[in-house]
Amino acid sequence: MIKRGFTLIELLVSTAVFTVVMVIALGALLSLSEANRKADLLNASINNVSFALDSMSRALRTGTNYHCTTGGTLATPKDCGAGGASGTTPGTYIAFVAADGAKVAYCFDDGAIKRQVIQAGVPGSLSTNCASSVFLPLTAPDIVVENLSFYVTGAEPKQAASADTTQPKVTILVRAYVVIKSTQRSWFNLQTSVTQRIYDL
Repeated sequence: MIKRGFTLIELLVSTAVFTVVMVIALGALLSLSEANRKADLLNASINNVSFALDSMSRALRTGTNYHCTTGGTLATPKDCGAGGASGTTPGTYIAFVAADGAKVAYCFDDGAIKRQVIQAGVPGSLSTNCASSVFLPLTAPDIVVENLSFYVTGAEPKQAASADTTQPKVTILVRAYVVIKSTQRSWFNLQTSVTQRIYDL
């Protein structure tokens, strides 16, 4: 009887220890799985926004006539955010002429980076309304872009040719987040700078 009683106690203790270990192990496994899901989602989001930035950078690098503002026309290249006459407020809209002659505009609206393209030889003007249906999003729907800023220097023509010593340059800043779950967001910031490849005479 005594031996049987000790065996029962040992069984109960073993079961309890095993249960505790399994609960801890399961909790650790779930935490690792959640962390891995979060890392994958954040990595995919950063890659998506990086792709959008790379696309903008390639087009801007070979483009001309940068016009940075919240609207405007390609006929008047315009700096923004650089201080001086352009002020210190960055733009959320940039328009330019691409290397193939197409008219291109990038802007920020409704949590997304958007683009409009009018191919060379096609009549029409770029819209200055980023909410217009002519602008198509470059970023995925599950990524929320909170801010897109353009800083442009050297785009505006100087009064005298000898005074134009600054090659046009665009700096792009993006702040965005991805929703991990209803109560959790992961934020990230990206930045890139582009200098116009065509020499500004």
